[in-house]
Amino acid sequence: MSNDTPANVAALAHADAPIPLDRAVLIGTVLRADGPLALIRLANGNVRRLTLGDRMNGGEIVAIDETRVIFARRAESWSLELPGA
Repeated sequence: MSNDTPANVAALAHADAPIPLDRAVLIGTVLRADGPLALIRLANGNVRRLTLGDRMNGGEIVAIDETRVIFARRAESWSLELPGA
């Protein structure tokens, strides 16, 4: 296993985009063999670790990739993206 950080991950980690503190924001994703997970910082400062099928703000997580989480509710969908992505 390499300890080198991929260039795209390092660039996102040092992005100049500020993290908004007044709403939920995606702070990271992990793509694991047993399924992806997302770390989301809530407006109150708490951090939630969520996986596919988990619910947040009335929506269900239907996809997680390197830079975003996609939520769905009925016929609508929306996403949270890493700041600066």
